This record gives sequence, structure tokens and C-alpha cells, in this order.
Amino acid sequence: MHCPSCRQAKTRVCDSRSLFEAGTIRRKRECLSCGAGFFTIERAESVLDSQLLWVLKRAGGEERFSVEKLRASLRACVPSDDDEIIASLSSKICDGLRGVSVSGKGRSRVSSHDIGLSARRFLREHDFAAYVRYASVSASFRTIEDFTDFLATEGASRSGEQR
Repeated sequence: MHCPSCRQAKTRVCDSRSLFEAGTIRRKRECLSCGAGFFTIERAESVLDSQLLWVLKRAGGEERFSVEKLRASLRACVPSDDDEIIASLSSKICDGLRGVSVSGKGRSRVSSHDIGLSARRFLREHDFAAYVRYASVSASFRTIEDFTDFLATEGASRSGEQR
């Protein structure tokens, strides 16, 4: 780590603290050359966080996987503004994606459909209303009948789970 003041590489860690997001650490550092103090935020990188995971879109294109895009879609459906809940859900979803990615041409790929299914599974466990909101977008209901059929099926299976 280079000092932002003098650009020397020799620094020492004075303090480390875990942040809310899993795998993220905030470190207080001190430069051994000039004595300047500064903070770094470090995050473990996996295939999901790097540019190695590609999402196969419904329309046939590809784009790099973005945890922030996933979190934004969750924020749109989860009524809470609690960043810990969003971080926890996105972390669980990303963990689930590790099992569905496939290799090809030196990159891992996952379909947007599989991402949607993984998100729906965790949302269903967390908040049924958020699950329905997310499903209404990710399942691409074309008619009101599609939506009412979904609600009837899910409502019946949910009432069976609660017994």
C-alpha cells in the first residue's frame, strides 16, 4: 500500500475493523517514511466481484456481473432502507451463484434467469411481499393473468408451508 502523501510503499497497519459488508475491512495505516496516517478499505475479491463473471442476458448479450446492480434491484423491492439487510441478502445470493456459474472461453458465465431465481429464493425466505415484487419483474409477467396465476400458486404453497 502506497502512502497518499509521499508515495512510499512502507506502511504499517495501526487498526483494523470489519465493515457491515461481508469480507470488507477498514484499516487505519501509518506511513513509515513520513508518518502520515490514512485509511484503506479492503475487500476480498472473488470471481463474482471481479470482471471474470459474465451475465448472459435474455436478449442474448453479455455484461459483467455487478454486485451493485444486484443490490439496486433488491433495494427496489425490499421496503427497508437497512443496508445490512441488503448486504446480507446480496451476499447470500452471490454465494448461491457460485454454484450455477459455468466456465467457457476462460470466463465464468451465469444467466440472468439464474440470478433472478437465486434472488427470489432468498427474498421468499426474508420477505414474501418483496419476493412477489421481485418476481413480477424477473419473471416478466406479460398479462395480469400471469401475475394472478403466480400469486395463486405461491399463496397456496406458502399457506401449506405455514401449517
